[in-house]
Order: sequence, then C-alpha cells, then structure tokens
Amino acid sequence: MEQYIAPRVNKKYLKNFFNKNVRIVGKILKKDGNELILQTPDNGEIKCFLNENQMVDSLDKYIEVLGRVNEDETLSDIVYIQNGGNNINMNELNNLINMTFLEEFEEIF
Repeated sequence: MEQYIAPRVNKKYLKNFFNKNVRIVGKILKKDGNELILQTPDNGEIKCFLNENQMVDSLDKYIEVLGRVNEDETLSDIVYIQNGGNNINMNELNNLINMTFLEEFEEIF
C-alpha cells in the first residue's frame, strides 16, 4: 500500500524524494518508445520510463504519473498513468503544489 502514498510534486521538489514515489502532473512533450518527457507545472522537464504494458498511444495532452524518483531526477517503476484531459491550468496546479510544502501546512500535508 505504501507504494500508492506519494506526494504530488513539481521539478523543484523532485530532488527531495530520491528513491521514493511521487505523483507528477505534466504535459506530454515527447513520447519515444518507453520514454515520456513531461513538462511539469513549474516548467521543468522530467523523463519517465514506462513499463511495456504502459506504452499506449491513447494518452491525453496532460497526464499524472506515479513513480519512483531516480538519482538523476527521472521517474521509473511507474505504478500508474492517469489521463488528465487536454486543458489544465498548470500555473494554478503549481501554486497548489508549492502551498503543500509550506511549513505552516506541514501538519495537513
């Protein structure tokens, strides 16, 4: 069950979760075989390595992935990919992510 407990992060916070699972909502910039390049809500880029059974062509423009953060700040061991539609306000999502890491909200998140 622990593998499904994962904070939603952007590129800025990725380094704090080495070898742990995170959730990232991103815009698909490139799909090449088992690799996806996502633009994060803070305009960073993250490479995700998909499993064979996850390499589908029917992905929306925006997706959420849950996977393990590697030392080079890529994601692997992807647990799931969730379609997120074709219209997400990435700026608002980035604000929400940043709020979850504020000290005054530590107890909540």
